[in-house]
Amino acid sequence: MAVSFTRPFLKQILGREISLTDLADVDEKLAQSLTSILNNGLEEGVIKQDFTDELKISLTEPGEKPVTEENKKLYVKRLVYGKLVKEIESQINAFKEGFYKFVKLEHLSIFSSNELAKLIADSPIANVEGEGNLPTADT
Repeated sequence: MAVSFTRPFLKQILGREISLTDLADVDEKLAQSLTSILNNGLEEGVIKQDFTDELKISLTEPGEKPVTEENKKLYVKRLVYGKLVKEIESQINAFKEGFYKFVKLEHLSIFSSNELAKLIADSPIANVEGEGNLPTADT
């Protein structure tokens, strides 16, 4: 059975920064919407939709102004971080804790997220015990 992970997930395993382009792997419509916000002027200067309810996290600091043309980049950055990192932070941390027991982060630094995906997906059998030879199809 082939295993595949999203690019944002793999980038977090590699300790790399997440960006808006990574969001398309998880939520293409939201990525398009946020790209549109960045590339176009905001209607009436303020985003009126409340994304905080959707993500169950606060995207603004206490006392911050509504999202405007001037702070929309910060808003998009926080929304992407919330969606790709904060929403699944405990699951990512649990996976990393187990994964790093077998493969050290410093050994992964030479790989891109795409290369790591291929390594994981193209390895149908893994010897996680570190003992003896890998089993073959005959055994």
